Amino acid sequence: MEVDHLYTIDSASDERPASVVAKEVLMLFRGDFRYNILDLSRLLCCRRDWIEDNILANVLHIHLNRFFRDYVIAQADDLSDAEFASLSKGHYFFSERDLARYWSENTSADKKTEIVDLAHYLSPNHSLSELETEKKRHLACLRQGREKALHRENMAELLTEQGFELFLSGSQRSFEWRGVAVPDWYNVRGKLISEAIYRGQNGYTTSSSAHVRLYMSGATRIKLGSRTLWLPNDAHAEDGLFWAFPVQAHGSLL
Repeated sequence: MEVDHLYTIDSASDERPASVVAKEVLMLFRGDFRYNILDLSRLLCCRRDWIEDNILANVLHIHLNRFFRDYVIAQADDLSDAEFASLSKGHYFFSERDLARYWSENTSADKKTEIVDLAHYLSPNHSLSELETEKKRHLACLRQGREKALHRENMAELLTEQGFELFLSGSQRSFEWRGVAVPDWYNVRGKLISEAIYRGQNGYTTSSSAHVRLYMSGATRIKLGSRTLWLPNDAHAEDGLFWAFPVQAHGSLL
């Protein structure tokens, strides 16, 4: 199967000197075939053997043996540091256009929450500082029944009717996984993380804690074959006045 996705480059000959082939390879690398296996391992948060087992056989690529790869590098006197690092550490180089095709055909996406800034739903009769004060006051209180009721009463006063509906929807914590459109490869490259990476970056001691925080912050869960990846949301539910509400309520509440 790998051969079906191997981009053929005509070999050097008397009519086609090695220097010409090297320039063609460099043009292909700069134009589209820019990722080696290590690059993709980083982008997809996986081991290189996963790339070899899944991407190599299904995404268009070129192959350079060590000798010709080194020759290409020697022939190019204007390589950037990033280009040199990528070329010198790989033998397979993958087409980004075909990778985008593979991504769109083989991924699914879902999420549990959407994130909204409650400051956008502030009642005209109240100030942002009052809303911030109420959030801090509530966070400092013991979450007893009476406090929850008082918090709801205060938020009903501080927010517009639509804002209060969003607040109630999130308070009920009835979050379900709902399928969403798969984000475009060009928009997610360099942004994807794994649950293990997120856990390590944020100091969570259990995978369940990291999992909950990811979906509660509006992250999109993406499945690519046997891989589960996450696209984080730029807004975080614990920061500012951002609030998580169920993704299934998105159409009716916004």
